[in-house]
Amino acid sequence: MKNQEIYCDGKYVWLYLPSNNELIINHYNPEEGKGFEQVFSLFNLEGVKVRYDGQKIIEGRSLDQIYLAISNPEVAYNNATFWINQTSKFLEKVVIIDENQTTITYAFSNFKTDQGLSDSTFVFDITNFDGAIIDLR
Repeated sequence: MKNQEIYCDGKYVWLYLPSNNELIINHYNPEEGKGFEQVFSLFNLEGVKVRYDGQKIIEGRSLDQIYLAISNPEVAYNNATFWINQTSKFLEKVVIIDENQTTITYAFSNFKTDQGLSDSTFVFDITNFDGAIIDLR
């Protein structure tokens, strides 16, 4: 995401804001907020209609477009659109509109698998950090 770095090890979330040199640390809760995990749970809820909107060619890539209309009052989203690469089968983009008509976009590029990343990759290293730390744990 622009202007911020987010680290998450499944237990804690570190949100680093370089423009303020500020770090916010909090417990990770996948049920809270509009987390990416919640987007995929939408397919399993009542009051969600899924529509395949066909193949789209975007920047030379063939993508399947899937639209979700959401009428479940327990869900904070009105609709969501997914774009899945037909060749790689990877999700390239998700656009969500919430109950306040706020648009949230997740876009993925340079997606790589099996990179052998260590667990420390998902933890913000505060060893040499000299900015403000807000620890909400």
